[in-house]
Amino acid sequence: MKKKKITIWLSLISTLFMLTSCGLFAEEEAPVDSKESTEQNNHSTEEQDTEEEVVEKDNQEDLTTWLPRPDDVVYHFEGIGNEYAGYTWNPQFNEEDYYQIVKDNGGTVVAEIYEYDVDAITRIFSRPETYFRDNFTEIGNFSENQEEEVILKAPIEVGTTWSNGESDYEITALDHELSVPAGEYTAMEVTITTDDTTTKKYYAKDVGLVSEVTETEGLTVESNLEKVETETPETLPFTVYVPDEQAMGMDTIEANLTLNTNDPARVAITELLSGQNTEYPEIKLLP
Repeated sequence: MKKKKITIWLSLISTLFMLTSCGLFAEEEAPVDSKESTEQNNHSTEEQDTEEEVVEKDNQEDLTTWLPRPDDVVYHFEGIGNEYAGYTWNPQFNEEDYYQIVKDNGGTVVAEIYEYDVDAITRIFSRPETYFRDNFTEIGNFSENQEEEVILKAPIEVGTTWSNGESDYEITALDHELSVPAGEYTAMEVTITTDDTTTKKYYAKDVGLVSEVTETEGLTVESNLEKVETETPETLPFTVYVPDEQAMGMDTIEANLTLNTNDPARVAITELLSGQNTEYPEIKLLP
């Protein structure tokens, strides 16, 4: 009798175990809320958009790493092989996607504007014989001097190529070791080929262009970075003629206008001529 009861109990336990395994005693799954599902999908889309934005930002930062946009600096280059190979350049306006610089090689002064895009840095403006300072993106003759040349193009890796007119560009190295008067650098090498002329430009991280070497018909011309002056605004010489004490003639006063990046020259000139420049209190021509 006892053996029979044990058998019955074992049979009941086995049955309960099978029923539990089949899920008859499992809790019912709650229905999926359509609103919650939509929110999850939107969240997933937002994450994807954010990832794409990060990729674009990385491309932008990658380019500006090799060709940065510093304020209030002066880059000095020594020249070899040509009297105009040496030059200085400094920024004038640094706004949104545009970076305007002025370059002086002793023979002429050239204003240039570079456009910083997600996947390329392009020189879009070049104006020689520019002996005044103005933001050329805001004045009428900007379109007349547009000259597009892609300087750098993403991705920054060996083998990236692009073209400007009859010139072919290629990133040919990322770890080229070179020494210039400003120091030793590990630089990216961009090779430019035009007919029988080859130019190699070298860009160092967080510095920019450090060397440019052009070879054509057995002639080699180099421009090598000599030094970089930081926290150095642009200084413009300005000659002012003021009446002498007897109002019988004119006296000459040589002034210097100190302009930081994004400072309009016209404002500094107005302050100087109206007596607001404390360095030159004797100049007061405008009421």
